[in-house]
Amino acid sequence: MPYLANETAGEKAQVWITFFILCNNYVPISLYVSMELAKLGQKMLMESDLQMYHAETDTPMVARTSNLNEELGQIHYIFSDKTGTLTRNEMEFRKCYVANTSYGFGTTEIGRAAAARRKAEPEKELNPDEAEAALLVKEAEARADPNKAQFFRDKSCSFDDVRIRDRIQNDHADKPILVDFLKVLAVSHTVVPEGDKDDIDRLVYQAESPDEGALVTAAKVLGYMFCGKTATTHIVNFYGEEQEFEILNINKFNSTRKRMSVVTRQPGGSIELLCKGADNVMLERLVEDKAGNATLADMLIEYSNEGLRTLVIAKKVLSEEEWAQWNVTHKAAATAMSGRDEALMAAAEEIEKDMIPLGITAIEDKLQEGVPKTISNLALANIKLWVLTGDKMETAENIGFACNLHTFSNVLYTVTLYS
Repeated sequence: MPYLANETAGEKAQVWITFFILCNNYVPISLYVSMELAKLGQKMLMESDLQMYHAETDTPMVARTSNLNEELGQIHYIFSDKTGTLTRNEMEFRKCYVANTSYGFGTTEIGRAAAARRKAEPEKELNPDEAEAALLVKEAEARADPNKAQFFRDKSCSFDDVRIRDRIQNDHADKPILVDFLKVLAVSHTVVPEGDKDDIDRLVYQAESPDEGALVTAAKVLGYMFCGKTATTHIVNFYGEEQEFEILNINKFNSTRKRMSVVTRQPGGSIELLCKGADNVMLERLVEDKAGNATLADMLIEYSNEGLRTLVIAKKVLSEEEWAQWNVTHKAAATAMSGRDEALMAAAEEIEKDMIPLGITAIEDKLQEGVPKTISNLALANIKLWVLTGDKMETAENIGFACNLHTFSNVLYTVTLYS
């Protein structure tokens, strides 16, 4: 291509670019054919890749389009939440802690991951009292049987510790606190029962959240079945005896309060506040008992290490005068024309204090099928995965190990933010 003697380098480059643009329509059609053949070959290589072959179902990788190779390698980061994505969002009551005793056996996928992390640690030497308690637990575990542990059998719940039923039916010293614990689960909620209360298999609970449904189901299988409601009452079947609780007030759950409570008139006429909520808001609202509350905190950590979702259960006995005085405040807040939510929260704050701890519930939300393998494969593809969760630190770490989000060779960093 000839150039003028006085052309600059920039003008020469412009001529070359113009030339290639003008020749665009003259590119041989064979080039497109060659590219399609190359893509077809790469598609066949991908489909025969053993690392993308699923042996369990005898399923090879299938490329639906020959252009797939052009899209590979474009994803570097995946942002996900935990509940309903890594987990199934299907809650099942697994364990509980009442009167210094942990009920419920077995462990979870996350619990096994936690155990693997602790495997390298030296075993703690038990004192005589701890050794005796461990022996009693081992003996109870040998009797584990859902059919014997559950009074009203529910196949959706696998709780298998017969000790709760035994202790209630045999008037054990822990029976009063066990009954109060189950009463909170059976009465303090906004669940709606559907079906015939005389036909247990057809009784279905419609709950605002899977957690609440799991807790009401737990109360049912342990003998305190919520079977009906009216506008002002909750009806329960306690080991075959029907009881009616008048609901005087409801302090609803929200993300700020992290707890809910109901004020009820008991069948005997007394008034009680029944409350359940997250440990970080409940522990500071319990009566002062440093030893007891410290034990609760230890059990919360233990359950969290197994990846279980925990709630603290508590109650408070109210006098007629105390309730009547507070009820005026609650009614004023409920009928406020402006700032109603804030007023209701302030009213609930007045009464939800100095509560008596009854125990802890522990619910499992199982991992989705294939999550650990999928995350391992994403890591092999050099894709970074970020997971958002509101769980406790111990739970979040163990879930990370259980689903292969991080491995034992990883270094974990904890960042604390102060407002």
